Amino acid sequence: MFIHPKSKNRPFHWGPFPLEMLPRNESMIEVESDRPQIDASNASNLIDQRTTSGLLVDAVDRYREIYAGFVDGEVAPAQAPLPDDLESRTVDIKGAAYFMDASQVGICRLPERAWMNGKEAQPHDHAVVILVEHGRVPEADNAARAWVAPAVSATADMRAAELAALVAGHIRQMGMAARAHVAGHNDLDLERVAVLAGLALRDDHGLINAYVGSAFALAAVSTDY
Repeated sequence: MFIHPKSKNRPFHWGPFPLEMLPRNESMIEVESDRPQIDASNASNLIDQRTTSGLLVDAVDRYREIYAGFVDGEVAPAQAPLPDDLESRTVDIKGAAYFMDASQVGICRLPERAWMNGKEAQPHDHAVVILVEHGRVPEADNAARAWVAPAVSATADMRAAELAALVAGHIRQMGMAARAHVAGHNDLDLERVAVLAGLALRDDHGLINAYVGSAFALAAVSTDY
């Protein structure tokens, strides 16, 4: 057991959490697709709703805004020799996100109402949804707790933005269209696509993940890849 962990032969693109063990409810696709479209002007901005502040929060927010500058960009003029098989493309994209330490990755088809009302819908048919688990808070007697604890959520938002920008850039370099959607800079309803991609369920308080509860940040990449 100590020499050969159980994950030794686990496919890398499955990620660190056993999402494949969760039951599937295909009816949720129709339920989520039929939910009323969110109006962009009334959409909740989790960044503005934060109740924490501090030097570390300011620092990671600054980097999140830097990554937000790369959510879109030019597509390579020539398309790479890509496989037509969508399963192979799924392995590629999930593997790339997990290589960069995403906590969980899911992929879903994009219903029309996934785009927020007031935002321009892109000719993209799928979304790659990235979940980043909140980091560990130092112990109560740890001197770092006072400045780390308030920044846990902001740091996860920054990492999710970084990963989405990198995945979108990777796809564009292969000659396919892709746009990242990150906290404060999203045209997609991130909660809806998280449910459609199998990364979360809705409860009375918002979204919940089977393995990390509500302690996570979300980002997505819409694409025709």
